[in-house]
Amino acid sequence: MGVTRSQLADIEAIRDELLEINHVIAITERTAERAEDDFAWRLSLQGFYGLRAQRLEELTTAAQADDEVLQRAAIRALGKAGGEAAIPPLAEVLRSRSANVRQEAIWALSEVDTESALPPLARALRSRDPLTRELAARAIGRIGTDSAVDVLAEAARREQPERVRMAIVGALEFIGTPRAREALPETEPLSAASR
Repeated sequence: MGVTRSQLADIEAIRDELLEINHVIAITERTAERAEDDFAWRLSLQGFYGLRAQRLEELTTAAQADDEVLQRAAIRALGKAGGEAAIPPLAEVLRSRSANVRQEAIWALSEVDTESALPPLARALRSRDPLTRELAARAIGRIGTDSAVDVLAEAARREQPERVRMAIVGALEFIGTPRAREALPETEPLSAASR
């Protein structure tokens, strides 16, 4: 049984609602910090937090669906709107047998854009699938922290296909910090690795 347009529209609606909820929460948190009587603000936040948790649970369930199209749509929505709360379910789907699902999860983790996404991405960088490793290296480069540099430098020391090595070197160059530049000479130049 294939996924229906209605199911995909539901996923997109949940994603949009989550984005809106996250925005309202951010504004309410800033306002509550300045309010003298913050009880009402905290009560309001509890309602929004509860609604966000409910919507995240719906997306998490859809990310585990049997239908790959629905699963991938939910994974994309988690990456766009789930924030750090999306990391555990995205890390779980990184174990999928489907390369497409794993690749979607890597992209979604890179959208979360926080160092908390580094551990599952580092595991993906050790995958048997070279394309998964290549995408994980690029996603780790977007994180851009010293820890990300360490993960990339360690991966570069392992034997890698040239495309993966190029992605690792590109990620280190993208990070561009002195530490990342120092990690580059530790890797064999690409021309030497291909000889």
